[in-house]
Amino acid sequence: MEEVRALLNSTLSPAALRIKGLALSLTVLLAMMGCATPVGVRYLSTDETTRRLTASVLSGESLSAPTTQILNRSSLAESFKNQPEKVIATLHAGLPTTKEPDRLFALAELSFLHAIKTGDKSYFLSAAIYAYAFLFPGQTDSHHDAFDPRFRLAVDLYNQSLARGFASEGRRQATLKAGSYKVCFGELIIIMDPDEARWGDFRLTDFVDASELEVRGLRNWYRWPEPQTIEEVRRILLENLKEP
Repeated sequence: MEEVRALLNSTLSPAALRIKGLALSLTVLLAMMGCATPVGVRYLSTDETTRRLTASVLSGESLSAPTTQILNRSSLAESFKNQPEKVIATLHAGLPTTKEPDRLFALAELSFLHAIKTGDKSYFLSAAIYAYAFLFPGQTDSHHDAFDPRFRLAVDLYNQSLARGFASEGRRQATLKAGSYKVCFGELIIIMDPDEARWGDFRLTDFVDASELEVRGLRNWYRWPEPQTIEEVRRILLENLKEP
């Protein structure tokens, strides 16, 4: 009888009750976790929606949705965090399940992001090449959808990559000159005609990235949708500099 009473007292002791309470709490927690679905839907605010629609390496250090999809589908998302150069090389070598335009755009954005983080100009120039290849696929069956948001982003990636790839120390000027330049997959040979840098009787030097400049005293800020000749640029500037 004493042994039974001792057993009951031991079972109902505070320590035993605490252990039972902990076990019950864990059971309830596991049950609640089991009820939660792995995939769900929630409403986004207007600001969140805009940020997600416009997210890219040009608006921050976050990748666009199309590039993120490529990394996730290829199981390379985690690897890019620790081995970005290896992932870029893997994508450059080709992915059998990825369309060529998708691969090129992802390479442009990933190279640009890596260059931003490391300051390695070779990856800026690589990003420019990938962006150009995406924009101008050449003699292939690929064509751009007018509603594809990547097209405008690729144009800006190309321009920004060129400006930063040839930027001088301090990024105040872009030094454009012929020569051999390193890129992540080899070597880039630049050939320039000196006459291309002439504007009438003047020779153009000290190029700067106009997107990083703010001009005061003028009412409009122009971004022309297509390349302009020197004569057209001069005419447009003179027209808009006239007194109203």
